[in-house]
Amino acid sequence: MTVPRYTIGEFSRLSRLTVTTLRHYDEIGLLPPAEVDPATGYRYYDAEQLPAALRLGILRSTGVPLADLLELVRNRRTLASVLERQRRRVEAERVEQERRLALLDELARDPRDARVVEEVVLRPRTVAILARTASWDTAERTTRHALARLLVRLRQHGIEPTPPHGALFPVDPEAELTVVAYTGVDTSADLDVVELPGGAAVRTVHAGSRELLPYAYRALLTAVASRALVTSGAVREEYLDPGDGPLSTELSVLVAPRSSPTSGQRERALRF
Repeated sequence: MTVPRYTIGEFSRLSRLTVTTLRHYDEIGLLPPAEVDPATGYRYYDAEQLPAALRLGILRSTGVPLADLLELVRNRRTLASVLERQRRRVEAERVEQERRLALLDELARDPRDARVVEEVVLRPRTVAILARTASWDTAERTTRHALARLLVRLRQHGIEPTPPHGALFPVDPEAELTVVAYTGVDTSADLDVVELPGGAAVRTVHAGSRELLPYAYRALLTAVASRALVTSGAVREEYLDPGDGPLSTELSVLVAPRSSPTSGQRERALRF
């Protein structure tokens, strides 16, 4: 029995793949035609190729990358594994979209509302640190990874970290920076341990998404300037246990009177 054969146009109509797509799939080896006329270059497809073409089109419509489809047609990956991999991608995208929606909802509640900024005295604190280089755009993600790695490292040494955990950030945004994640410890065995100095500071607490922390930074640093103070060292972000409430982040920075800088510490007068 002769298997029906179709021109590329006919096959396009039946498979619901455009002629351009079929040509591209041929070029990359994903769906080569059954025959190519050596004189005219015309492509011809067999009816037996239709199920594969239809499946490829549906898989592409769900976002499956061409690389995965190539592994599928070359029998390097099963359909089940391709579907599972794509399910994980779609789930990650769904989580990301939900995060963005929540952020939009939070912005709609006007995060510029007045924040309480108080003057406090910070106690010195012994902390283990883990430093990582990052761009400003990736600093938040790098901080999360560095902090997670630091906590794992401590527990591998049998050391229980003392919360709150935190990170140090420069007062001025920089294109490239060193992210320093930290947590409290009672020992220095085989660890990078430093002493966070104590002293006069200003502090505010931000409740909600950490992506809205710029509003808290603005409130904190505006208060420093308005009180004729200068900052001394990095801003400390400490991540508080939210319990059943929203995420909470405490921002603090050591300060000194503008006219009487503290010797030996890096200070920066704020300019707006």
